[in-house]
Amino acid sequence: MIVRPIGEITSADIERLVTDQQPENRTLEYKQAVHASTDADVKEFLADVSSFANAGGGDILYGVEELRDRDNKPTGIPVAASGLAGVNPDSVILRMESSIRTGIAPRIAGIQFCPVSGFAQGPVIVVRIPRSWISPHAVTYRGAFRFYSRTSNGKYSMDVRELRAAFALSEELPEIIRRFRIDRVNSIHGGGVPGPLEPCAKLVIHLVPFSSFDSGSQIEVKSLRNHKSLPMPIDCNSWTWRYNFEGYLASPEATNKGFVDSYVQIFRNGIIEAANTSMLSGLRGSDSKRIPGEHFEQQMIDLVRRCLNLQSDLDLSPPIIVMLTFLGVKGYCLDIDRANPWYQRPLPIEHDKLLIPEVVVEELTDDAADFLRPIFDTVWQASGWDGSKNYDDSGKRR
Repeated sequence: MIVRPIGEITSADIERLVTDQQPENRTLEYKQAVHASTDADVKEFLADVSSFANAGGGDILYGVEELRDRDNKPTGIPVAASGLAGVNPDSVILRMESSIRTGIAPRIAGIQFCPVSGFAQGPVIVVRIPRSWISPHAVTYRGAFRFYSRTSNGKYSMDVRELRAAFALSEELPEIIRRFRIDRVNSIHGGGVPGPLEPCAKLVIHLVPFSSFDSGSQIEVKSLRNHKSLPMPIDCNSWTWRYNFEGYLASPEATNKGFVDSYVQIFRNGIIEAANTSMLSGLRGSDSKRIPGEHFEQQMIDLVRRCLNLQSDLDLSPPIIVMLTFLGVKGYCLDIDRANPWYQRPLPIEHDKLLIPEVVVEELTDDAADFLRPIFDTVWQASGWDGSKNYDDSGKRR
């Protein structure tokens, strides 16, 4: 794999692989041409892609010629990067995406494509496949059903033992994420947070990439200082960023009692946690217990969008789990504009702690306003409604 975000790969990076005679390995493969439309070629392409996803991820470079042995078989050593002659890279990428979407199950999230110009005959197309955390993925094209993985020598068919291990990991990871959520919520509830937060009702948001639980997953915390996509604390007008043991923290100035009412914590493994109390503190000082329905939803949408932009820039690939938790909200009601024709008196929430079912982000291009709707529906249902009234009957946000 080329150690650079895919959008920053240049022709010089690829030429360097040729100059250094960097051989194919577990995370890198060369192809002189793109796959044809024959069944055999499509299956070969899908086997390559799924093998990377089922192993550690990696890059496939189309438009790089390999050295041949005496039997005219490729050796895996690059000899020239000439590019792809006479191709429309957009059409090629669309065809690849279509083949992957219909020929691999379950679907692999987070695959990226990038045409790199600057070669004699045409562009080199880089396909970056992330390590999948919901593996194993099978090639299912035209009746096939085969599982592949990779070693430094290339792809191979997985055996029964490897399949059992892969299925076990896929089943274990969601439970690991749930335990992480419970541990963090309990820590926040007990005051053991970076803030610490005011001792009152709280909302907590987590964005958890599956890849964060890889033993080698660490982001460069120092690079965050001037990053353009840093999320801002919820419902907050001013704040400062600082480094801490957990990673990088944004919070407003503490009160004279040492509390803060909002923060964003970026953990070293790429997980983002945001918490807030001011939005639930009686609508800015009153004694009423209200969750401001429209305001809370828009604040969460804005936060999640910025967090996903940051995680994308940090090369943290999907799937990413988004979770919302309310603490201390027993007796709270949604604050709804009574002038709306659909208004009904909201019911008080019956539980002190609401662990809203999570949603899974499989593509970073998905709009937060769309995939967060099930979370918002659950919050409204906890107050007696049938779902969020900030969406119309077609599911579009009003």
